[in-house]
Amino acid sequence: MAEHWTLISQQEAVAYAGTDAELFHGDSVTYALGAAATVVILDTGDRPGGNGVCSRDEIFLRDPFPGPATALTGADHRDEPMILGFVRLPDGCLPLGRLRFGQGTYVQVGADEDGPGDPYRMAECLLHLDDPLPWDALDLARPVPSQELPDSAWISRLPDDPVRAMHEFVSRWYADVPAVTNDAPGSPLPLPRPLLEFYRAAAGREEVLGQQNRILPPARIRQVGGRLVFGVENQGGFDLLTDPTGDDPDVWYGVAPGESVATRQPLSGFLLQFLLSEAALVNLFGAFASVTAEQRPWIERLLQPVPMSPMHWPTGLTSHYVGPGVVAMFVTGPTEQPICGPAAAGDRLCTHCGGQVSVGNTSAAEATRALGDDMPRHGEMAVVVIIEVGGWPTGETVEDLTEYAMAEGAEGYDVHEVRLCTCAGCGGHVFGLRGDLEEHAAKRICRDCGTQHFIADSGQYWDDARSAIMVCECDGDGDEEDFNVAVGYSLYADGDGIRAIAITSRCVACGRLGYWDDWMIRGGEMHLLDLA
Repeated sequence: MAEHWTLISQQEAVAYAGTDAELFHGDSVTYALGAAATVVILDTGDRPGGNGVCSRDEIFLRDPFPGPATALTGADHRDEPMILGFVRLPDGCLPLGRLRFGQGTYVQVGADEDGPGDPYRMAECLLHLDDPLPWDALDLARPVPSQELPDSAWISRLPDDPVRAMHEFVSRWYADVPAVTNDAPGSPLPLPRPLLEFYRAAAGREEVLGQQNRILPPARIRQVGGRLVFGVENQGGFDLLTDPTGDDPDVWYGVAPGESVATRQPLSGFLLQFLLSEAALVNLFGAFASVTAEQRPWIERLLQPVPMSPMHWPTGLTSHYVGPGVVAMFVTGPTEQPICGPAAAGDRLCTHCGGQVSVGNTSAAEATRALGDDMPRHGEMAVVVIIEVGGWPTGETVEDLTEYAMAEGAEGYDVHEVRLCTCAGCGGHVFGLRGDLEEHAAKRICRDCGTQHFIADSGQYWDDARSAIMVCECDGDGDEEDFNVAVGYSLYADGDGIRAIAITSRCVACGRLGYWDDWMIRGGEMHLLDLA
C-alpha cells in the first residue's frame, strides 16, 4: 500500500485490486474488484447522504454496489474482505488505507432479483478507516464550504430572561428551518406563559419540539391530576408535568400514575435547557465521550458556560456550554468510571467493555446513598430501577436487564425483541458466561444444573482455546461471576429476518448491567430467536 497522504495515480490505485480487476462506476465513486482487494475510489467533496468521506474515520456508500455486497461486507460477520480506499483529487488519488465494514441498511427484494437465498439487498453502508485521517487530509477529501455559524449572543439574557434567550437561541440554531404557517389547533387548556412562548419560538417547526425527547404539540397537551402533561420521554419512561397556573411554574417528571419527581427547575429555564439538550444530542454532527475531572477544565476554556443551575436530566446533574455553532452537554455522575485495558484470550473480561479489569467500583447500594434522597434517579424516572454506578448502569431485577437490552440496541440498530436466557434443563436464569470477542461467539453455563448452551450461531465458531471467562469488576478474585443474560434482536422492517443480535448481562452480585458483544446476522435466520 502506498504511504498515507502521498498522492498516486488512479491506475496505481486500481492496481491494488490485482490483475484483471473489474471496474464499476457509480455516483461519485469507482470500484475495482479483483482477487487481491476491493478498491474504492471516491470523488472529493461534501455530499451528506451520498457516496463520500463523511468524517475522519468513516465513509458512506449507497447502492448500486458492484456485484455481490459481500465484496464490502464479507460472506458473514467473521469474514473481513480486504478493502482499500482512495479519494480522487485533481493531482492524483489520496490513499485512505484499509477500510472495514461497519454497518449496513438492507431492503427486502423479490426472490427473482437476488435469488431465493438472498431476500435482502444492501441499500447503504458505512465503512470505517483503520487509521483516522489527519485534519488537513480530511479537508482535502471532504472540503466543506465556509458558513456563518449561529452565535451565542443570546446567553447575555441569562439568568434574568430565559424566555427571551429561548427565542433568540431558536432563531439562530434553527435559522435554516423555515417557519411553518398552518391552522394546527391550539390547546383547549390554558397554558402558562413560558410554554406559550416556546410554541411561538418554534413557529410550527416540528424539529424544535424535539427528536430525542419531545414537547407535545399544543393540541395534545392534557391535564392529569391537576397538572399539565406537556412532554414525553422517547421510550415512554416518564412524562413532563407542570402546573396550569402561575407565571413560571415548576416542572416534574411523571414516572407513574400519581407519582412524580421534582426537577427543581421553573418552566422557562427547563424549556431552554431542553432545547440545549436536544441540540447536543440530535444533530448532523455530534460526539460522545467520557471526560475526567482533569480534562473538563480544558474543554471549559474553549466554551462558555450557560449561567443556569444544572438540569436534572434524568440520572445526574446536566450542565451546558456553548460556542459558535456548538452546544456541549455535561452529565455528572456520582463516581469515577472504572479503568479498563486490553484483554487476551483466557483473561477475566470486563462485563462492560470487554477489557481487562484494572480497578474496582462502588456497589449499587453505595451509589444510591451517594445520590441522596433528593436527587432524581433513573429508576424513579422510568419505572424499572436502573441507576448509574461509576458511569455504568445497574438493575435490581432481570426485568431491568430486559429494559437495558432494548435500549442499548444491536450493531447500531434498534432492538425489537429481547429474549431472557433460560436454561432448557432446569429453567434457571443464572449463568456463567464465556466468549470469544474476535469470533463473536458466546456460551452460557447454567449455575443450577451445569447445562451448557451456545448463544445463537456461536457453536459453529467456538474454540475453547480462544475463549475467555466473563467477570464483573465488583469481584477481585479470578472466579467466574454469576449473571442473568439477555439477547436483544434487531429485526428487519417486515419482521421476517434478524438483522443483528446483542448479548447483555446483569451481575447477580452487584446488579451492574453490561453489554458483552453484538454482531450482524447476514442470513437473517429467524430460528436464532429460539437459541438465546
